[in-house]
Amino acid sequence: MDSPKPVDTKGWRIIENVVAAIEESLQTAPGAKVTPNAEIPERISPENTREVDVLVQIPTGGRVMAIGVDVKDEKRPLDSTKIEQLISKGQKLALDRYCVLSTSGFAENAVRYARDQGVELLTLSKLHKSDWWQATEFEILHLRRVIEQVAFVYKGNPSLPPAFLGGIKLAELRIRDTDGNVGDFLLRVEGLLRGAEAQLGHPIKDDGIPFDLAIRNDAGKMLALVSGEDEAPFPELVKVTMHYDRAYGAFPVQQFITPKGVEVFVATFEVNGKPLQVSAVSVPNATGRQISVSFQDAKPKRTDMRGKMDGV
Repeated sequence: MDSPKPVDTKGWRIIENVVAAIEESLQTAPGAKVTPNAEIPERISPENTREVDVLVQIPTGGRVMAIGVDVKDEKRPLDSTKIEQLISKGQKLALDRYCVLSTSGFAENAVRYARDQGVELLTLSKLHKSDWWQATEFEILHLRRVIEQVAFVYKGNPSLPPAFLGGIKLAELRIRDTDGNVGDFLLRVEGLLRGAEAQLGHPIKDDGIPFDLAIRNDAGKMLALVSGEDEAPFPELVKVTMHYDRAYGAFPVQQFITPKGVEVFVATFEVNGKPLQVSAVSVPNATGRQISVSFQDAKPKRTDMRGKMDGV
């Protein structure tokens, strides 16, 4: 198994992910959702879309409020010309509110124009040393569960289709219950394993040591195993033999802060070819700080929001 390794992520992309992580940490409304790289329909011509860097959707009343945030990571403060262009774009989109965040601040004429247009301007700065955060690296543990063998234990000698006798692909195996529902076999294994780990508070065994996970049909709800067009009766016992593989990596932390004192500590890395960003968001409150940690796609793809927003 490959260890987590460094990944080259553009600074502006890291900032966009930081903003998304902050918005996720601040949303308390049930059903609130944050989407990076969202393609938003235009108000007049909804077949056309424009991208905003972060979309926040908040259920309120009988509808969902849509807030768009564009992020700019430039060397100089944004002037009125740039802000006029951004606000003009935002006004064309199916948004309830539109905001612009700049890591370099805003020129005075840009601030006046945005105020006149009712657009909120936000800032985010690099934090060179936090008053309380001491860690300079994030240590990332990649834990992989490896299935070595699956045994289906039956009473007697049931009649099984040839596909089950000749070997089946676990990724294609399903479970059908007495209500007619069909679920993924590996997801069932994953759910049972996570439950066992949560109860113990740690992985079941040390690295590389095999252990067994049993799936029993005690309630008689599981009716059949399904593979393609073939079905076999669900066995009395399914015994899954597996082990853990672990790999570690340490990655330098970047620190950011908002004018309201929200601090964010981030690192980017790659696991099995997938670029990731971990963001720890620290929000000050009356008793100290509330910290939330999220793992994000370091290079998120665009999401077409047509048909996924109120009225469009």
